[in-house]
Amino acid sequence: RLLRIYLAEYFKITQADRKDLLRWKLPIAAARLSEWRPEPEKKRLLKMVHQSI
Repeated sequence: RLLRIYLAEYFKITQADRKDLLRWKLPIAAARLSEWRPEPEKKRLLKMVHQSI
């Protein structure tokens, strides 16, 4: 619920939409993999990257 409210406000302020946000999903996930991450988060990020390519 909090995320939904945050995103609604973000989209209103920036005049972006969900498509704009999703466009950054792969580059951000890939960048996070270059940093130290706990193993569960690393697995989740790898899955996200593989599903996006």
